[in-house]
Amino acid sequence: MDRSRVYEWLSGDSYWVAGRSRSQQQAAMDASRNFGIYRTDSREQVAYARVITDGATFAYLCDVYVDRSVRGGGVGTAAVS
Repeated sequence: MDRSRVYEWLSGDSYWVAGRSRSQQQAAMDASRNFGIYRTDSREQVAYARVITDGATFAYLCDVYVDRSVRGGGVGTAAVS
């Protein structure tokens, strides 16, 4: 997981993370299940999703982000499927 890239995506290109510090983002990631989508050719991360869960009965999908360079190609659908 490219944590720096995730933070840059979320803090710089999403409205819902406005004001979240890097340390808050790191703590959120540490306490969640994190999923990344990667290019097969370069292994570059192109999408991110975070799930908050109790591990038994509850899960909340949040912080879903797809890099602008790959939007429209089904990456977001794959990330949440």
